[in-house]
Amino acid sequence: MANLVFLLVALCLYALALRSPGAACGYVLAGTALEQCAQALVPIANSQDTLCNYLTAGAVVVGLLSRILHDRATLPRLRTTSLWVLGLLGYCYVTVLWSIFPGTTIGALNRAVPYLVTFVGMAPLLIRSEADLRHCLTSLLFSTLFALVLLLLFAEWGARGVVLPGKGFESNPLALAESAGCLLIVTAFAPVRDKLPPSLRWALLATAIGVTALVFLRTASRGQVLASVAATLAFSVRQRGGGWIVLALGVGGLLLFGFLPEEVAKNAERWDPEQMRDAVDTGRVHEAERLLSFWSNSSPMHQVLGLGHAASQDPRLLGNYPHVVPAEVLAEEGIVGALLFAGTIIVAAIAHMRGLRASDQASHRARAALAALLCFEFVLIWKQGSLLGASPLLLLLTLAPEEVRFRRRAERSSGGAGTRAFAPSRLDPPRLRTRVR
Repeated sequence: MANLVFLLVALCLYALALRSPGAACGYVLAGTALEQCAQALVPIANSQDTLCNYLTAGAVVVGLLSRILHDRATLPRLRTTSLWVLGLLGYCYVTVLWSIFPGTTIGALNRAVPYLVTFVGMAPLLIRSEADLRHCLTSLLFSTLFALVLLLLFAEWGARGVVLPGKGFESNPLALAESAGCLLIVTAFAPVRDKLPPSLRWALLATAIGVTALVFLRTASRGQVLASVAATLAFSVRQRGGGWIVLALGVGGLLLFGFLPEEVAKNAERWDPEQMRDAVDTGRVHEAERLLSFWSNSSPMHQVLGLGHAASQDPRLLGNYPHVVPAEVLAEEGIVGALLFAGTIIVAAIAHMRGLRASDQASHRARAALAALLCFEFVLIWKQGSLLGASPLLLLLTLAPEEVRFRRRAERSSGGAGTRAFAPSRLDPPRLRTRVR
């Protein structure tokens, strides 16, 4: 029965991607929560680890086909930020030529190919209008909320993560907390809230805040809590109700602490200041220092060009990634790769800020959500993951609002159908400005 329901849900998601291609991009961003939910509750997904990845990629392909065939439009050109991201990734692949551990580098790069093709190659092409961006955020909200609710109600939880049947280990709690942080941000800014009746709007807010607080509590992931709250507050200047949602999350967290003492006691030591300091020093700073020390003592060529991607994961060095992506990039991609990485972040950040300043009331919600999600994912790379493992960050970098310029004239000519095009042509005549005296 679970397999049948899973297949029916997948078909519904495909139908939605066919009708609204931007929704498939939301599935990609919600992929971690959907995958863990399926593997914990659906036998067919539990027995085939890559099934959810293939289904997500298939939804993206369906969205692209819908864009080409039904919208009668060609795929948009690559945006400036996409070129920066592709240049950085291309350099990572070139480092195999001088990697100190070429076998480790090739293995890590090959494993990342399917994710990079989906996140960086295909998914950004689905967002070419403001309507697409709204569909993406809406599907991200409801997909993540749906998956986390099912996990909280029906999955077996271990120390911090979900117990996967027959696997003998728990799912990644950091990934679940990251999904909960995205849910909080999208709930605070999602344009869909304005289209709901007041009763449904408050029910959605209450459910999302309760689910987010409970996932944060069960996973005991401290950095995700602080990063998501900070990102929501930072972009709530022009956002009505964003600050109140964060306040409601805090109140909900306090209530959970009071009504669920067993949950609190289970991971109480993780909130001890001394333990938190040791986790940062031992698990992050110490490993990053070891990697950077090895890099600084290497040859000048490796200092400039890098030790080779994923060199830190080789047992002869660290045996794992250092959980601090900027330090990892500096050591493995060298000074050249670090400059490419910094340039990509800076170009995207400037584009997001310009897009927010230029946005009107109708588009500000979606752009603020996009900027807050990017800020959240950027903060997380200082404490978890690796460069190619930060696929959501790479996707969000390619969706910078500076490249998401909408032609109101195209929308008016189409009768307000919400088909504003991205990146208008330079040949378009400038808009006339009328001075009112």
